Order: sequence, then structure tokens, then C-alpha cells
Amino acid sequence: MELRQRLSPLEEGELVEWLLQLYRWGWPARTRQLGQVVKELLLAKEDITELGGNWQQGFLRRWPELKSKFVKP
Repeated sequence: MELRQRLSPLEEGELVEWLLQLYRWGWPARTRQLGQVVKELLLAKEDITELGGNWQQGFLRRWPELKSKFVKP
């Protein structure tokens, strides 16, 4: 599974820490904001391929501690 991930485990871990910090500050990120940040991280790596339609589900499956923070309205 990790071979198909476009962000490294370290990059994902840092992203998760950032998301949790925003949540602790009372400014939880929206899924749209998460997607934008991921796109910017990929662009910095010169990865211009669009995110897949199910990327959020895979990300949240790998980081279940975020699942309750990103709920649909």
C-alpha cells in the first residue's frame, strides 16, 4: 500500500500533526483545505497528477485518529 502513496509516511505524519494542532487551537481544517494542502505538498515535489477521487478515504483509513475530526455536515 505504501508504494502507492504519493506522500511519504514522514510527510503524512507531519500533515497529521499540523491538522491535530489546528484542531487543538479550535480551527479544525475542512476537507477542502486538507486537499489544497496536499496538492501544494505534491506540487512542491513536482507531482502534478490530480488526486484520486478516493484519496481522502485512504488517508483517513491510515490515520483513524482524524476520522472523527473530518465528518460530513
